[in-house]
Amino acid sequence: MKKISTPLPRESDAWCACSESMHPGGFALTRQLFDLAGLRSGQVLDVGCGDGTTLRELAAQGFACFGVDPSQARIQAAQVLSEHLPIAFAIASADALPHADEAFDAVLFECVLSECLRQETLDKSLDEAWRVLKPGGVLLVSDLAALQTNASIFDRQGWASAIERRGFSVIGTDDHAEALKRFVAERIWQGCDLRACFSDGCLPAGLSARHITYVTLWAQKNP
Repeated sequence: MKKISTPLPRESDAWCACSESMHPGGFALTRQLFDLAGLRSGQVLDVGCGDGTTLRELAAQGFACFGVDPSQARIQAAQVLSEHLPIAFAIASADALPHADEAFDAVLFECVLSECLRQETLDKSLDEAWRVLKPGGVLLVSDLAALQTNASIFDRQGWASAIERRGFSVIGTDDHAEALKRFVAERIWQGCDLRACFSDGCLPAGLSARHITYVTLWAQKNP
């Protein structure tokens, strides 16, 4: 497994309210993750797609795009905002995907897995990703993580271990602490209230905001 540090080109509603960039690094980070995983085309499922911002960018680049989110309001907004594009949306959660087996070349989790605070929910979500991926398909993760390697499953190595336990081979990971810092600074400057995102109740046990970084990870479904 590669650990790299690649500079970037210059999900909580509270995080998204002030900008179209729905996660640290924005679509530049998503595009970088796709490039590192060697994805140039194919069928992509965005799990926890929100209003479809990432999928609209991917559709414009030629990907066949599908999105799910448990929020009916977000899916309705995504359908309105994406009506000019061939993107299929559905109301569904990460642990119960409505798609057929081996349907996708890539499954994307952006700021989703960190919300799986129960181990069984995390495992089921990863099992569902495995089920809907084609053999050799790629799992893409972009999410918060703990800095301490022994704090909880939500550290960088913890994510990799959890994913490998479900049968994936982790190809690489990358740390984007600076992207997280910029994201938070921009939201504060714009007057956003980030307390809902970084309150103790929203973070894994034993963690506080100063112990958080942002990581990307890409893994392959073994044929």
